[in-house]
Amino acid sequence: MSAKIEKLLKPYLKLNLECDGFSKVVSYILDQNGIRHYRVVGDIIAPDGSTMYHEWVELPGNKIIDYRARMWFGNSAPHGIFKKNNTRDYTYNPKGEYTNKVSEFIFKLLCSAF
Repeated sequence: MSAKIEKLLKPYLKLNLECDGFSKVVSYILDQNGIRHYRVVGDIIAPDGSTMYHEWVELPGNKIIDYRARMWFGNSAPHGIFKKNNTRDYTYNPKGEYTNKVSEFIFKLLCSAF
């Protein structure tokens, strides 16, 4: 399943979006392909204790999709699709889930604005 999702997301990885916008793009693509997921808001905590507001996508089976943590934490941060327990000593601290679906309008806006 991860390989299929990686293939679906590949055309969008270079979008100049931060975590909130990119999680919306990911969510829209997954919805369009019938893949169950949750868009999550919370914090990511680095090994040195620094904390940053963050948004990511979670899949059933304890997997995270996160392609934006490195924007703020550098190359040591988790990147891609990975198990929650394989986060390179970074802690994902969820505070809630978005329940609304991303509209086609928002998806197109996010993909074309940059």
